[in-house]
Amino acid sequence: MEEVSGAYNKKYFDRWSNLLRNSFFKSYYRYIARKYEPAFAKYGYSLTKGLDIDEEVLRGGTIAAAVGALCCLGADAGAFLRRFGTWSRWFIKRLIKAFLPEFVLTRIRQARCSRGAVRREQDAYQKSDTSPPEVDQLTEG
Repeated sequence: MEEVSGAYNKKYFDRWSNLLRNSFFKSYYRYIARKYEPAFAKYGYSLTKGLDIDEEVLRGGTIAAAVGALCCLGADAGAFLRRFGTWSRWFIKRLIKAFLPEFVLTRIRQARCSRGAVRREQDAYQKSDTSPPEVDQLTEG
């Protein structure tokens, strides 16, 4: 097993310290540090101790807390939209498959396969010096 060194921890804490000090979203990171510090403290860890950051800066004021919470909501909303976009495509596909008759689904699958074959044929012709056949010629045969 590989021996763990303090270099990884130092690299991580240097990055975290940089985010708390210099990031455009430092209000967000400070809000996260204030929010989760008590939970980490239960297990003997800290998000802020030993980072050479003034406690006053981390504590912030009412405006900093509001901006941090707003950034947190924005991050949550962005993650939700990303997940929803993925989920909705999957959900719509399942819904359509549940309602369409099997012969329609079979026809869709066949059309996809033949379209893929046409593309492969056209790609093969593009790699060679001859001109590609028309799509109608490929689907007739």
